[in-house]
Amino acid sequence: MMLRWVGASMGAVLVMGHAHGQPDVISGERLSQWMLKDRQSQKAAGQNYSSVTPYYLGSSWLSSTERASQEAQKQALITALQKVNFPNTPAAQKQKAAMLELIQRMQATGRVPLPSTNPRFLEVSPKLDPILEQGDQVIVPPTPSSISII
Repeated sequence: MMLRWVGASMGAVLVMGHAHGQPDVISGERLSQWMLKDRQSQKAAGQNYSSVTPYYLGSSWLSSTERASQEAQKQALITALQKVNFPNTPAAQKQKAAMLELIQRMQATGRVPLPSTNPRFLEVSPKLDPILEQGDQVIVPPTPSSISII
């Protein structure tokens, strides 16, 4: 999936995740710039910031532009699956219907894989550093307090 590097008009970008004190995000700002501002605001706030430590390795970027593209890909998959000739048995037709229903219920998220959540790496690699657009979301979850071993 390609990252889009396009200019955008000034506007708000929704940021979710750890609470309190996150810097505002401006459309047209690079993700690395936002992450550096966020880390700086944490250092400046010190212990008064929050008991929740952000987990940057778990950061996600949800692109409104990519969401539309993913929705189109989903519709193409549904159309292609409807054309597949399944055996004409009740069990096979039931499986086909269940698969179509499962895919139709899935929502396109617009999630774009990030090559790195290290803002300094992104900063020196502008081709990999996304430009946030209006309607995008940056999600920085809290650091997990436990792990599961399976």
